[in-house]
Order: sequence, then C-alpha cells, then structure tokens
Amino acid sequence: MIFKLFANQSWQSWLPRAILLVAIAVAVVFWGPKQTPTAPDLRSLAREVLAKCAGTPHHPSCYDEEIPKLMDKISMEDAFLAATIIQDNDPSYNYCHVLGHKLSAREFDKGTGKWTEIIKRCPTGICSNGCLHGAAQERFRGEVLTPEQQDIARHELKGVCDPTPQWQLTGLEQAECFHGVGHVIMYITGADIPKAMKICDEVAYTSGGGDQTSLCHEGAFMQLFQPLEPEDFALIEGIGPKSKDELFAYCQSFEKQTWRNACWDEGFPLFRGEVNTADGTVEYCSKADEAEREHCYRMLFYAYAQGTNYDPEKLSAYCSALTGSRSGSCFGHMANAIIHGGRRLMDRAPVFCSLVKNTEEQKECYGIIVEFAEYNISVSSADFVKLCNELPNPFEEQCLAKRG
Repeated sequence: MIFKLFANQSWQSWLPRAILLVAIAVAVVFWGPKQTPTAPDLRSLAREVLAKCAGTPHHPSCYDEEIPKLMDKISMEDAFLAATIIQDNDPSYNYCHVLGHKLSAREFDKGTGKWTEIIKRCPTGICSNGCLHGAAQERFRGEVLTPEQQDIARHELKGVCDPTPQWQLTGLEQAECFHGVGHVIMYITGADIPKAMKICDEVAYTSGGGDQTSLCHEGAFMQLFQPLEPEDFALIEGIGPKSKDELFAYCQSFEKQTWRNACWDEGFPLFRGEVNTADGTVEYCSKADEAEREHCYRMLFYAYAQGTNYDPEKLSAYCSALTGSRSGSCFGHMANAIIHGGRRLMDRAPVFCSLVKNTEEQKECYGIIVEFAEYNISVSSADFVKLCNELPNPFEEQCLAKRG
C-alpha cells in the first residue's frame, strides 16, 4: 500500500513523508505503550509439578525439590501459593516444613535482600512456618565464624525475632523464629554445642525481656539430630551420639539442666521406632527431667502428627493407647499440631476433637484448642473468628472472648 502511494510521485515529494513515517514508527517502538509480559499461571505451574512427581515413589520429597525450581519464574510468595494448590490436589503433602526452609533459602541465594528482610516476607500459617528458618540458615551455611565474627553475628541475631509495626507475629511465629536462630548458631560456631548454648543464653530474648532461650537450645540440638542437607551432615560429622544407647549419657554431660532438657527433647530421632508408639513415648519421656516431662510429651505429640501427615485415624489410635489423664492431653495437642501445620488445615482440628469418643477427653481436646488459640493465630484475624466458630459451646464463647 505504501509502495503504491508513492509509486507515481517523484522522490523529492515523497521522501519527506517517508522519513516522517519512519520517525513515527521509531517513536511507537520506543515510547509507545509497552506489552506487559504475562505472569506465569500458578495453576499451570502447579499442574506441571504434580505431573512430574506423579510417578515418583514419595511425592512429598519430589515436591520439596521441584517447587523451589519454580522461583526461576515466580516470587517466593507465589511459590508458596503454588504449594497450596499442590496440597489441595495431593493430601499426602499436608506437611511441608522442609519446603518452607528451601524457599526462603533460595530467595536468599537470589540476592534479593538481607536474610532479616526475607524472613519478614515469609507467608505465615503455611508449611509449619518453616520459611522463618531457611534464609537465616542459608546466610551462615558453611561459614564457621572467627571469634570476632561471632561477636558481630551476635549483634545481628539480637532482636531479629522482635515484631515491628509492619511485621506482626503470633506467639507461635515468634517461637519458630527463635528456634531458627538456634539452627543458625550451630553454623556460626561450627556445631560447638556448649558455645552455641551460651550464645543462645545471650541473644534469645524478646525486646520485652521474654526468655526464649529454650527454643534456641532446641533449634541447635535439632540441627544436630535432624540434619536435612549435605552441608548439615558435614557440619555435624563426628559430633554427638550416633546410637540411642549413647544419647542419655551425652545429654547428661552438659553443665546446665536447660541444655540437658533440650538435648533430650530433640534427641528422639534416635528412638524413632519406639516413640512412634504410645508405650515408647511414655518410656522415653519418663527419662526426662520431671519438670520437663510435660514438654517432652508435647514435643513427641507434634513430631508424631507431622510424621503421619496429620492422619486423624493414626493420631486417634496413638492417643487412645495412652493411659490415664495423658490421653486427653494427647488429643488436644494433636489438634494443636494440625493447626500448626498450616491455616488450610485449621478446620480439621475441631473435627479431630469431635471424633474423640470419651466425653471428658473430648472436652480437654477442645479446651486445649481454646487455650492456645491466641498463641497460634492473631486474635484480630478472620482466621481466629473462623476457628472459634467451628467449636461447640461453651468453647466457642471462651475462644471469642479472647478477642476482648
């Protein structure tokens, strides 16, 4: 068309117009409206991961590896959303704490900001808040610090778990943060347990003076007894007991009772076969310090719930096998563990309590949900109201009363 327009005219007449058209075209290319790239479809990406992992022997392990790879295309926050889509399609993936570690660690590796900034972007109420651990661990992974560098790191760790006006934390989320600090301290000390314990004793306090040192101690010992990555195994090479027969003497060797308690609470993986039964749980916790025994039981209840992917039948059978007053407490803390697994599982906690056959144990189950509701979920959130409304009275009223 342009050729025909100019065909019968002299070059002197059409050249200026041609130059004008070229100038307009250039202007459109450089200054005209830009085409916004289409954002990746999270559902499509989730379907790709589901298809890739469908033929694998253990789907959760495959998801833990494949979902972080999506961050080449999408943000950390969107990767968590993709994970929830996968969870909705595959119930075997209710427990995804390890994924939380991996996603925030990958975000740190991308160089998008300081680890302290990344953890404040972590979505809450998903994957047992594992995101709060990963970036911090990645910051110090494979880096044993000199005494001078450790002093600098202490200052970096102090106050890292304190909420800000822009970063509000529930008690549970703050606890997970301090637990993650314990993991970090193992790296910066080269898995020197006594030194790690002393640093925990120095830095693990809230701005209001709340003592969170036990959570830090447990995070350090968890790093010893439950390594995840090759670097974790390398870190603890030759350190600590390697069999259950050595555990008790090892834990008793520490100078402070609080350190000994944390060691025993986190050393249960060496007794994994035994503590997966009610009798084995009782036997294990009978060796804990008497003042710490209740906490020992709770630790094992939560670990069992996570290990069964929050299967209500397995949890119910486990709690029913406990004798005396311990059974009702077991049901309640299993319900709490379900809530800790993520907000998408929250509705299942009251349902789990409703399945308890013994009336008194059922009441105790609901009561424990109410007792820890404010710790687990912000009272100002819609999720808190939703949880309360799922409870029968008088527990619903008691729960809503916590809102003030």
